[in-house]
Amino acid sequence: MRSPDDFYAQFFAATQGLMPDYGWRNLDALHDDLRDLTEPLTVIWRESDAAKRQLGDWFNRCLEVVREREEGQPVTVLLR
Repeated sequence: MRSPDDFYAQFFAATQGLMPDYGWRNLDALHDDLRDLTEPLTVIWRESDAAKRQLGDWFNRCLEVVREREEGQPVTVLLR
């Protein structure tokens, strides 16, 4: 994963059907999209060390967005 756009492309491809892609490509939009989630979601972020090096602070902010769910919206994040 080399860029935030690469993350969004992979994320929405992997969650096709569960998470609709409305075309907005920023963390605020992702947070809003995740708020509409009604089913459990597990995000497995492979090569997370390399992604952190490549994406820097954006990686940390993205993790915060994905992990910050309201009660009843279970999202699990696994870093590999």
